[in-house]
Amino acid sequence: MFDILRDSHFLMRSYILPPGTKTLIVWCGLGLLFSASGPRLANAQESLEARGDSLFSAHDNLRALSVYKEALKTEESFNLLFKAGSAALLVGQYTEGESEAYFEEAVGFAERLGNKYPDQPGSWTLLAATKGQLAKFRGPREKARVARGVYTHVHQALALDSTYAFAYVVAGILAREVSQLGWVKRLAASAVLGGLPPGSLPESKRHLAKAIRNAPEFIIARWEFAKTCLALGQDDEALVHLNYIKKLTPANSEEDRLQRKAAGVGADLARRLLGKL
Repeated sequence: MFDILRDSHFLMRSYILPPGTKTLIVWCGLGLLFSASGPRLANAQESLEARGDSLFSAHDNLRALSVYKEALKTEESFNLLFKAGSAALLVGQYTEGESEAYFEEAVGFAERLGNKYPDQPGSWTLLAATKGQLAKFRGPREKARVARGVYTHVHQALALDSTYAFAYVVAGILAREVSQLGWVKRLAASAVLGGLPPGSLPESKRHLAKAIRNAPEFIIARWEFAKTCLALGQDDEALVHLNYIKKLTPANSEEDRLQRKAAGVGADLARRLLGKL
């Protein structure tokens, strides 16, 4: 039917982790201090997390995932579950023949987040993103069900934090995906598959504009905004954001890939616009 969130890869930046969540590791570690081995276990976990972060920053997503999983054996903090889910999502994107297994693993981390930290917007947004990727391997009925779930989870996240950029990106991509289905497919989805969530290109643009407003350096937000502008025929506005991406510093392998892709798309678009003068 369609690949829900086929271009979405949601990766760790400070503004993806909601305010205050970085202290969760400290509070979780405090409970270990009452045992003789507590400080050693807490320090070991923090050391593993730091090593995973270093590997993730170096674009070694598979090894980062392995280290995060090892750290999770000691304590299931919000940050570690979120980072493990993000890493698994990236590994699935770049691993031919094994993508489905890694996306399933990413969904598992996100579900654990939702169960353990339901008051965090990141839990619901990561669940939406990971399920969207896994839906690529499912049939039409399951894809329609996932689309409805993605819509629900994103709005759960925004109800918790109306400034959460990650959730607006997911909402913007979903709205664009739904809007680009033909009326025949929409009708079939409503009649046979239980219906789809609402979605339009103007709605997609509004969501992505909010993501940029709340996280100006979030490369994927600007990339997705440019894609929606192109779909609306607003080439000049798309070019502004494609060019702006060149000024930003990628935080991970996916942002690095998108920055290079944006440079190529932007150059082609600039030539096309120049030819119209």
